[in-house]
Amino acid sequence: MYVSEQNFWGPFLLIMLVFLLLLWIFNWVTRKLLKVEKKPLFSYNHITEKHKKVDWTIRITFIVSVFVNVFITVSIPGWPVQPGVLIIIFIIVLEIARAVFEKKYAENENDYKFTLYQLGFIVLLFSIILFSGVFERLFF
Repeated sequence: MYVSEQNFWGPFLLIMLVFLLLLWIFNWVTRKLLKVEKKPLFSYNHITEKHKKVDWTIRITFIVSVFVNVFITVSIPGWPVQPGVLIIIFIIVLEIARAVFEKKYAENENDYKFTLYQLGFIVLLFSIILFSGVFERLFF
């Protein structure tokens, strides 16, 4: 049984709010412990020119893979790779690349640790949300 649009947005926004609040608290505490400066949200703060090229290569590859995945999904019913999986893989690869460049080139030696801790926490939260069945219980 599917829920109506009215019943979807309330629980969805609550889950997103809790997710963002936990992420903000984790980032704040981790930044204080590691003595790392706050980074701008949703910005292209590349470490080096090479990092910028690698970052854009990853982004373009992701866009192409999404189009290929859509084509395969339409052609082959039951294709197991869902868009959410691609997004999680994209985030992991992008943040690991950032951590590698931070380890090599960043002034603060804890920058890469913060990036990896943040990535681990995000993956943990996504895993809890996806595998706990929260969405199935709330929405279906």
